[in-house]
Amino acid sequence: MLAKADITAKAHNISLNGNLAGQKLALILAGDTLTIDFSASCVNPCEIKAKLTIQEGMNIADILEGQGGVNVDPSKLQACVGEDLEAALNKIAGEYNSLGGYTGKQATAALNKIASDASIAYNKTKDAARDVANVSSSGAMQAFKDAGNAFKKRGKKKKHSKGPDPKFALSVFDWDFYYDVYSDLVQAKVDLPTHWRDNGFKEGRQGAPEFSAVYYRNRYFDVQQLCSANDDDCVLKHWLDKDIDSGRQGSADVSVASYPNRYGDLQSAFGRENYEDALDHWLKEARPSQTH
Repeated sequence: MLAKADITAKAHNISLNGNLAGQKLALILAGDTLTIDFSASCVNPCEIKAKLTIQEGMNIADILEGQGGVNVDPSKLQACVGEDLEAALNKIAGEYNSLGGYTGKQATAALNKIASDASIAYNKTKDAARDVANVSSSGAMQAFKDAGNAFKKRGKKKKHSKGPDPKFALSVFDWDFYYDVYSDLVQAKVDLPTHWRDNGFKEGRQGAPEFSAVYYRNRYFDVQQLCSANDDDCVLKHWLDKDIDSGRQGSADVSVASYPNRYGDLQSAFGRENYEDALDHWLKEARPSQTH
């Protein structure tokens, strides 16, 4: 704080000026009147402007604490953009939602718009990437299609099967999932099916919501006994050839067994333990679309 004093026989004027986390604080005492000017910043989008009469025993810290202040629209503050803007809006929507000025409801609406705009932009970029990949003639893309696999919005998936290359079975590789989960690959502009076939599977990445070789091996002791530590092809073969039909869980996110158990119409259509048909139904009808 920088203090200045202008004291004469007729007037006592004292000012304190400082900066707190980017907020300018000015306290001016003229006679028995204290003027407070505490500007808003992106870190703390609340301002305090007040005048009050000083009384004996008053403490400046208590005075500031007692002034609730009002919220300021963070988008109007200098350099408040991007993640900093979202953090400021979240502060108003949560911690400061009882204060006046720019309301918590307005902050929530602004956050929703940011999320919506980001989602629209992301999906537009993803659609363009999907279009390019769909017409690719790479060997990996051909294996993807030969397995009966398809892009969301670009074709209908066929019945789940191993296909010529089991790495592209519907439950093992989903282009949209891979795109959404691995932003590093998207930014590198690599061909996703080729990366999955040549690198991603070996690296222990997960190619679809339904199956993770790492999760599956760690969950089942008999798989660990059968397949050596680095033999993910063995783990994949075990999943596709034996354990889908037995209802085992292939990933932390999806349980084939719980799907028909949850819905009576599926039990009527497929039977309680027909997990293969239940998985087909899940993949074609119920698997949720990935979101950014």
